[in-house]
Amino acid sequence: MINTMNFIKGQGDLTNWLIEETGFDARNLGKYEAVFAQGNGYIGMRNALEERYVEEVRNTFITGTFNKAGMEEVTELPNIPDVTAMDIYVDGYRLNLQSGTLTEYSRVMNLKNGETVRKIIWESPSGTLVTAVFKRFVSLKNEHVAAQYLELTCDKNAQLVIETGIHGDVTNHGAMHFDQLRRRIHDGVIMQFLGETTESRVVAAVHSACRINREEKALPVMGRRTMDLRWSMAAGAGETIRLEKVSCFHSSRDRAYEREEPSGISERLKADGMECLRMESEKGYGLLMEESEAVWKEYWKDHEVTIRGNADFHQLALRFAQYHLNIMVKKDDNRVGIGAKALTGEGYKGHSFWDTEMFILPYFTLTEPKTARTLLEYRYRNLYGARKKAAENGWEGAMYPWECAWIDDGEVTPLYLGTDVVTGKVQKCLTGLIEHHISADVAYAVWQYYQVSGDQEYMDRFGYEIILDTALFWASRLEWNEKKGCYEILDVIGPDEYKEHVDNNAYTNYMADYNMELAEYVIEALPKENLEVSERLDQKFHFSQLKQRLREKRAKLYLPMPDENGIVPQTDQYMSLEPIDLAPYKASGKVLGIHEDYNMEQMSKLMVSKQADTVMLDFVLPERFSLETKRKNFVFYEDKTLHDSSLSRCVHSILANDYGMEDMALRMHQAACSIDLGPNMKSSEEGIHSASIGGIWLSCVMGFGGVRIRKGNLELNPKLPKDWEELCFPLVWKGRELRISADKKGVRIENNGAGQVALTVFGRSCKIDPGTFVYAEKKNYKAVIFDLDGVICHTDHYHYLAWKEVADELGIYFDESINHRLRGVSRKESFDIILERYDKIMGEEDKEIYLTKKNEGYQKLLKGMTPSDLSEETKNTLLELRKRGMKLAIGSSSKNAGLIIKQLGLEHFFDAVSDGNMITHSKPHPEVFQKAASMVNCEAENCLVVEDAKAGLEAAKAGGMDCAAVGDAVKSPLADYKLSSFRQLLEIVE
Repeated sequence: MINTMNFIKGQGDLTNWLIEETGFDARNLGKYEAVFAQGNGYIGMRNALEERYVEEVRNTFITGTFNKAGMEEVTELPNIPDVTAMDIYVDGYRLNLQSGTLTEYSRVMNLKNGETVRKIIWESPSGTLVTAVFKRFVSLKNEHVAAQYLELTCDKNAQLVIETGIHGDVTNHGAMHFDQLRRRIHDGVIMQFLGETTESRVVAAVHSACRINREEKALPVMGRRTMDLRWSMAAGAGETIRLEKVSCFHSSRDRAYEREEPSGISERLKADGMECLRMESEKGYGLLMEESEAVWKEYWKDHEVTIRGNADFHQLALRFAQYHLNIMVKKDDNRVGIGAKALTGEGYKGHSFWDTEMFILPYFTLTEPKTARTLLEYRYRNLYGARKKAAENGWEGAMYPWECAWIDDGEVTPLYLGTDVVTGKVQKCLTGLIEHHISADVAYAVWQYYQVSGDQEYMDRFGYEIILDTALFWASRLEWNEKKGCYEILDVIGPDEYKEHVDNNAYTNYMADYNMELAEYVIEALPKENLEVSERLDQKFHFSQLKQRLREKRAKLYLPMPDENGIVPQTDQYMSLEPIDLAPYKASGKVLGIHEDYNMEQMSKLMVSKQADTVMLDFVLPERFSLETKRKNFVFYEDKTLHDSSLSRCVHSILANDYGMEDMALRMHQAACSIDLGPNMKSSEEGIHSASIGGIWLSCVMGFGGVRIRKGNLELNPKLPKDWEELCFPLVWKGRELRISADKKGVRIENNGAGQVALTVFGRSCKIDPGTFVYAEKKNYKAVIFDLDGVICHTDHYHYLAWKEVADELGIYFDESINHRLRGVSRKESFDIILERYDKIMGEEDKEIYLTKKNEGYQKLLKGMTPSDLSEETKNTLLELRKRGMKLAIGSSSKNAGLIIKQLGLEHFFDAVSDGNMITHSKPHPEVFQKAASMVNCEAENCLVVEDAKAGLEAAKAGGMDCAAVGDAVKSPLADYKLSSFRQLLEIVE
């Protein structure tokens, strides 16, 4: 099958804005119908060609109009009567590109304004050369409006017939959703079509009007479920016939009719449809297009992500993604979500999945918080169905349906789906029964939104309740294993849907734990923040009992840990599965190709994954494991992943970039961009892949742009691909509009908001006043110098015990608070601080005696240290730094540094040790760090000091070195970087 998709059509201002279909092939119709789909969040219209073909799928959807075609089926978005079809006859021959001779064909989607333009030159079987131009768009200005335009010219005199109307004979793969049809043609030009869904009783109204540059009047034509206007005319050679068609769509599910009595809804829809059509059709195609284009212009001004460099396809793919993101959501209606195929096809029946929260919502959370809130209010309104599902399964709280449709539909996942390739029987669809992680996914998304937006009103009204209700579900869902002495989550499906009926899926268990941890935090914090909200929710959830229950359950919840090879088992069963050579499947590039050889029962026994699972866990909860562990798991599981889900590639791209696998990151991003835009002409027949569309933005902005949300803080750590020179994107943080421009050297952050913004750039804290910008350069350090005590290890208690023994002997009061004052201070100065409480004057010789006693006691205690006293996080971070070729040194005032390093087994980790035996000045003098820098032959400006004490930070600054603070030192304004964890160093030093 020939790839007819051209990405270089656009020139000048339209470079990387146009996608062209360069030739007609009926086998490719489905691909272009979906990719070129048009909409505005209310209407979604597949771009089926005007002339009809057997291979076409002609869809128009109005969001929220769900209906069951039969009692044995689940609810789906019904196909609304079609207005796009046009039958054109030239001298009795129907315009059909599969007959006659096609000499020119081009159809272009303009992502900048949402218009498609098709031009054909076709020779009819009678020899007449026909030039036709078709245009269409769905209005972004008026959500009810779609418009079409036709220009038709023949090279010789010809008899023409043009017929177009409203066709109610459309189905959803054969299922008819409308009855009670009411049709009328007013004044010979205005067509009116009303129908009512068979089960949900939603009334849909479609009105259309045409105008043509000829005097002939149209003949009304009524079919069984259709109505058309037919023009018959004699056209002269070279004469251009112009036809415009404007259509208006309404439904009883529109917000305007929420309080309308059912008995009067049809008349109201007729009246509003007629008025809308009257006003809009008078404007004509050109003015309507201008109005819609103006709204698109504002959208791109506020949202466009741009790439400078050798990245034409990536730029176009981003615009393609943002185009579809803008038309897939009804931004002001919290009764509807986003379908897995958006409004571009019948796939997944218009249902919402976890895709929205994990792959699409981040775009809106970080660029359109109002839209994000609307989507999360939809999840609040889903609580009815979530509580119902939990109760039906014998659990408490809110168990979100795997597939959601209308707000009170509850679980709408089909019970059966597809055929077993081995047995030939219909397969049971288990996702709606045992894929439970979505409840934690929704809670996670709520908290992410709150961290970004600071929207307290949403949390008070909706967000806290979602977190608490889902946590209650998990607390009831856990199962006690007496033999293991822990709680487990058994018989589930994780993100990897090739593994059914599994136990202790790592992603599910950790997300459940996170969900319950959030709830614990809410219960503790809410009474201090808003007593009224706290009391209201306490009455519902009984805070004290729920808090106790959550603590008990979390304390004994089994959370899979890395095995001896550093691999976190995806499930209890995964590591014992049968390995399989996946090379043939990966090489074929055929999605779901493995289904031709194995059924689900067989695949459950094979070490093969559909998509990111444990890898997904490392993306959403990055603090759970060390970088080394995460990298090992990435390599291990990617080798076994077929990426048969469109959700997989973007996550792998982001993490590959994090882990320094730049080539793989770009390769995965390219693959994510190609899911809908690639050469596979069958990939999008049932609709575009909404989650993958969101994933394109994710892998650009959160991957290469390095955007992260950590503990309520915005962090930027961009790493661009080799061929990208600059990546620019907008963000909205706490209501402030930011413009980020990342290049190979650093990043520029412009604050266009009304208040100051605090964020972290390359690990460095940064504050930007409104109306200003900062440019932060990525520092390329060559050496890291560590203080020892309080940074690499913690010997505070040993110091305390040794000093306490001396103080007790002298009868001096000494406690932890006094010991705290000794941090970063030399031994002699420390003793002087202790002697402040001594009522005698001590001579220097006596001081030396006690200093020696203290040191001997301290050394005796140190000899009890072992390598096990070194945290795994510290060890793994040091190993990673060495792997990256970084020079490592110790800069400690302690004269026992050598002994401590030996006891910890770190003799070979450091290139140099500068300690108290080599210096004459203690901190805050810079000598100890200057000596370390000299020993590793590194200039001060290329050294980073890691310190836990103010004196150490002062010493680093005095020596002209940057410093990263840990522990209490993070409070100091001297710190260039404030580390919440030791492993954060790896984000600063590359």
